[in-house]
Amino acid sequence: MLNALPTQEKREVKAVVLGSGNTAVELISILKKHPHVRLTGLRSSRAVVGLPAGTLDGLAVQYENLDPQDAADKGDVVFSCAEDAVAMDYAPATLAAGKKFIDFGGAFRLRDPALAEQWYKNTNREVLAQAVYGQPELFPDQIRKARLIANPGCYPTAVLLAVSPLLKCGIVDTRQAIGVVAISGYSGAGGSYQPTHGVRPYKTAEHRHRPEIKQICNDYVALQRQDVSGEIRVLFSPHINDDVERGIEAHVTVQPKRRIEEGEVRDVLEQAYAGERLIQVVDHEPDVRDVIHTDLCQIAAWVQDGAIKLISVIDNVRKGASGQAVQNMNLLFGLEKNEGLRPALTKRSESHSCGSPAGEVEFF
Repeated sequence: MLNALPTQEKREVKAVVLGSGNTAVELISILKKHPHVRLTGLRSSRAVVGLPAGTLDGLAVQYENLDPQDAADKGDVVFSCAEDAVAMDYAPATLAAGKKFIDFGGAFRLRDPALAEQWYKNTNREVLAQAVYGQPELFPDQIRKARLIANPGCYPTAVLLAVSPLLKCGIVDTRQAIGVVAISGYSGAGGSYQPTHGVRPYKTAEHRHRPEIKQICNDYVALQRQDVSGEIRVLFSPHINDDVERGIEAHVTVQPKRRIEEGEVRDVLEQAYAGERLIQVVDHEPDVRDVIHTDLCQIAAWVQDGAIKLISVIDNVRKGASGQAVQNMNLLFGLEKNEGLRPALTKRSESHSCGSPAGEVEFF
């Protein structure tokens, strides 16, 4: 059940969605039920086929080939769930019209113009300079003041939510590399990926999410004004599990500056996320099945041979993409951050498949 905020002014946000892939369909499903949103435009440059039944039910709009100015005119906020080139084409017109733009791709995630050009072919430095990295639990104040949001990648979301509190409080030895091994369901590889069977490395030699993780890790080290020689190193090994559609499990290893107990690490995480209903610090190995089709992130921590080990699990399509984008929209428009999102499944079957919800879904 969706609960309206009793003290919040009832308002309507007009939203336009660019794209028709997995994250766009998930976003539409969230926005259709959001008490403060009306979908006013859907854009696709190709014939829309294969959408799940009911995706467009109850909507007064259908997909059309909107140009950048059309999209800006139709919405208070434009969500780009399309290719990076689309976001780079549509963002300038949206910003010029005084509207908000939330990009699901990577075109605006990297602040360094040279890196943005290298990884995403973004050469528009003026627009890039306006982007704010949209991880709502880490940067809510910056997001509220922004006009252009770079929605984080799914792997970085899982990794950064786990490690950022430890970097912020200064207990990590940043001379040592941060090690990350992460496994995603095959939806994380995009619509053209053809799953087969088993777990396989996925662009481990050089994945575009690595510089994104490094950027935010270095931001948090800078908060402590630590004397670090050079940038933090991140050893990132992503994998795809071809047997499941959704979910990410990220294992993060860092070295502490001193001997540390598990309880102290857990206390740091719990204090960092006190009051965050969508972040759960747990004392057991988290299970991806408990977070898929929700907007939850579960984090566990322990100490092994002196190193701090973290496990973080999310749904890559929701918390790693569409749900997080809605959190950003809520902050941009002065709404409660988690309005319209799923904090939990109310029950889970042991035979649960990662492709469909297990039972009743609770809503904010």
